[in-house]
Amino acid sequence: MTLREYCNSLSEKQKLALSIMLIKIALPVWEKYSEKNKLTYRDSIVWLKHSVNKNLLHDVIAEAEDILNNLDSSKTVEGKERIKTLYKDFSDPVTALQDDDWELPCAVEKIFYSAYNLLNAIIFGDENTNGESSYYISANMAIDVIDSEKFITEEEIKSILKNIKLKL
Repeated sequence: MTLREYCNSLSEKQKLALSIMLIKIALPVWEKYSEKNKLTYRDSIVWLKHSVNKNLLHDVIAEAEDILNNLDSSKTVEGKERIKTLYKDFSDPVTALQDDDWELPCAVEKIFYSAYNLLNAIIFGDENTNGESSYYISANMAIDVIDSEKFITEEEIKSILKNIKLKL
């Protein structure tokens, strides 16, 4: 079974939990980079300088965990203004990355996009405009970072995938 098929077989809660867990494991890439580098870029169209909050990914994880913990209650994402604000905080940096106005090392860019795709899944639903699962994209990018940086072994990744189905 491919990772895509595996993710598609999970419940919404399992997909959310998996993405959160994988992003947390890969997060040291972002932390190390943001400690030593300025998170700034210059917009090539209007030439304005922009800054990215170094806690942005931590904030995404905190809000996603809050949603996960309240998924079975009457609280809905629609009422969560903070998650919408976080999504807006990603819009300019994502455009800057796509326009090559902001260049990040590959692993840092992937963990950034992993968090962004998690927000996409939470706000707009799992399937993105290309018909792919945003949770799958988030998990896949985080796993790629985890693997390339050797944070945990392939066996440990497989164990996490197995345990998500058992826990939730």
